[in-house]
Amino acid sequence: RDIHVCLRPNDFWKCANLDAFWYDWYECVEQGSAGGMKVVSGSLHSGPHGQVGGKSSDDSGDFEDVASSPNDPIFFFHHADVDRNAFWWMHVNADKRASAYGYPTENCTGVGPYSGLNYYGQHLMDTMADAWGFSAQDLGF
Repeated sequence: RDIHVCLRPNDFWKCANLDAFWYDWYECVEQGSAGGMKVVSGSLHSGPHGQVGGKSSDDSGDFEDVASSPNDPIFFFHHADVDRNAFWWMHVNADKRASAYGYPTENCTGVGPYSGLNYYGQHLMDTMADAWGFSAQDLGF
């Protein structure tokens, strides 16, 4: 299959360089539009799942199926590229991070890379919600 059926070479950078908030970036990557305006020729995320993964029928390939797409080795390369797009977009829109990504805005003065400071919720063992029916200790951590 020719993936260029749904994507053009510059589409990656159109979403990555979008001057917008997170939801607009996500809409660009997922649907090809942002704020109701068409930005790219197709979906940077879902498009390749369908174009590379197979046809929409009972015998479609793993990459197209939501439940089994990680079985296909290309899944990890594809999602690494979507992550690369997101990280570049975050770099371009660093001024929006406090309101766009959910970065902490309280009790984190001086927190930054290599600062040696941290905030609650940043580490693997920090409890983020009480809704789970188990604890880290229950899981053997």
